[in-house]
Amino acid sequence: MTEKRSSEKLGGQSRSARAQSRSSASKSLKANQGQKSPPSKLSGVHLAHVRELRQELTLSAHGRLSVVEYISVDFGYNGQSRFSRYVPTLYKRSGKLCNFEVYVKGVNDEQGRLLPYTSKPVQTFESITIGDPRSTLVGVHNFKLTYELVGSVNNVSGQPELFYSALGPQWTMPIDSVRLTLSLAANQAGEARRAVAYLGSVASKKHAHLSETGGTLHIVADRLTPGEDLILILPLPAGSIAGQGLSDTLGEIYQTSQMVIYLPVFTAVFLILIWLLLGSDQRFGKAPSFSLKALWQPPLELTPAEAGTIIDESCDDRDIIATVLDLANRGYLAIRETPCHGLVDYGSKDYEFSQPPQPVIGTLKAHEELLLNVIFTGRNKAYLSDMRGYLIDYMPLFRQEIQKRVTTDRYFARNPQSDRDYFVNSGISIGAVGALFYAYSAIATDTYKMASVGLIIAGALVFAASPIMPKRTRKGVAAVEQLHKFEHFILSASDQEIAAAHEQEPGIFYRLLPYAVVHGMGAQWAARFKNRLSAAPHWYTSIEQLEQSVGEGVLKAQRFDSEDFYQDIALCMKAINLVAVTKAEHKSERRRPTISAKDL
Repeated sequence: MTEKRSSEKLGGQSRSARAQSRSSASKSLKANQGQKSPPSKLSGVHLAHVRELRQELTLSAHGRLSVVEYISVDFGYNGQSRFSRYVPTLYKRSGKLCNFEVYVKGVNDEQGRLLPYTSKPVQTFESITIGDPRSTLVGVHNFKLTYELVGSVNNVSGQPELFYSALGPQWTMPIDSVRLTLSLAANQAGEARRAVAYLGSVASKKHAHLSETGGTLHIVADRLTPGEDLILILPLPAGSIAGQGLSDTLGEIYQTSQMVIYLPVFTAVFLILIWLLLGSDQRFGKAPSFSLKALWQPPLELTPAEAGTIIDESCDDRDIIATVLDLANRGYLAIRETPCHGLVDYGSKDYEFSQPPQPVIGTLKAHEELLLNVIFTGRNKAYLSDMRGYLIDYMPLFRQEIQKRVTTDRYFARNPQSDRDYFVNSGISIGAVGALFYAYSAIATDTYKMASVGLIIAGALVFAASPIMPKRTRKGVAAVEQLHKFEHFILSASDQEIAAAHEQEPGIFYRLLPYAVVHGMGAQWAARFKNRLSAAPHWYTSIEQLEQSVGEGVLKAQRFDSEDFYQDIALCMKAINLVAVTKAEHKSERRRPTISAKDL
């Protein structure tokens, strides 16, 4: 089982980044194999050297070489902060470049304690650096390295062959003694007598002592100079190495993908805890009471826009449309259809908005007063055709006023838009850090690449969690439950119940139409009142109502249809948020004075 690393450890590497890292190194392989080691940075009488390097090798049935390596290093009197072990990863055999994949499982000291380390590919070798730069290694220290090699077995002349470079040419210290043991399965030991062990390189004539007992190879070499390699070549019987099994594949995926798994899982658990503590609605405690005209009707304390915002935790276009309808029904404005040559894609109609000659007695909330100021801007009349691409500029301010109101009135624990923005921005920031790591990983290590992908996924999870983070209070939950009763009434009330409601309050269709709109059920509400209404509302005048009967000079009687009325009014309301104008049109239109919340 893979040993757990400390916080400074970096995980396994994937094939793609190693191939990228080594592509430039393949041209200089010959030079690397014969190069002299750089001079030791140590000074003093007692120089650092390796007392003993002992390796226990096991070859799996699928050709993976497991290595347990014990290194005893005497760092001398001066010492050094870190110790680096360079594992060769690229070699040339029979005119073909081959490479190892190194998967480090752990580094321990002689007491079995985990040691901090980093692992990264550097050209033709894997650099495993052990130690803490804040401390100094002095005297004798013993290390245990555990890692796996993939790619050490390749076909040569139609026969599998194990090629293993035990030391590589990068050593900067002399080695007093090297001891290797290779354990083979019964079907792998048939060609053990043909094994050879070279000191220096494959072209060297100097051999290490090699013996075989009971399917185990023993290799011994003493007094190796810095940069002197020990290479084992072992022909294997045909059919002794199987293809990579499922467990090996899964193990490799786990080694290379730990950070991709851990970071998103940790993020998901963290988000769940945050939601449980700060985002889930407060459903316990005493529910507040609301002023109601009927048990199924929306609370009188809530305007349609506030109701819509509480329902879906956001203020959208239909909440604004519902506010216009509600203000019209309460007498703050009137809407009249007028003929014109066409309002973009809205046929041959324009719409005139007008304010009543006498002020209406009542109190407007901030978002309602803002909307009226935006529409009229100090005038008594305004035309929809003049507002193309104009009202949309003030929608963020309108939404801000709505969300501020429902937060102040304690329907939400915090401003819902602020909650969403926080998680959206956090997700984008985390993803951006992951993207930067990913860009750096192209020239660094696969550990960065795995961590960067994990960060990108974690950022996406944080971003995706933003819609569920706004928290309704107990009052907000009770308001939603009451509003859902109205929705249920629209869908399931009998014709007799609709007729009774209309008889009790003849204007109920127009009064509650804005609330139906915020539920997305305006058409259904209009359908429930089909053939029940005799005239349009006082605040809406259609072109048909203005047509005169031929020769009579009186208004033609028109059958009023609630569904046709809703379609007309929906067309008008849709045009209010019209943004389909070109930049040239937008700039050339006469702009109105800027309005802010301070003007209210």
